[in-house]
Amino acid sequence: MSFTIYWEKLDKRVAQNVQAQLNAFFANLESRPQFLGEISVEQLDFGSVPPNLEILDFTVPFPEFYLATEDDASQANTVPASIDDYDGIDDT
Repeated sequence: MSFTIYWEKLDKRVAQNVQAQLNAFFANLESRPQFLGEISVEQLDFGSVPPNLEILDFTVPFPEFYLATEDDASQANTVPASIDDYDGIDDT
């Protein structure tokens, strides 16, 4: 099995999107130590040289992986409503 990672597609637009998501996460983080203060990502760049990756193990994803997200709202009938509804079998 192999994967092709198109590193050149990780451009400035993607980096800005990831940066905004990280900043939103850090802004809503409730359990950080008081001495840290505000945490923010000032700049994010994936660079032009892709890293060397080695996949060590494939395992079965956690059941949460199969739960619906906000993006899946329009496809609610194809995704289990809760972890309890997940039987590990893809019916599609």
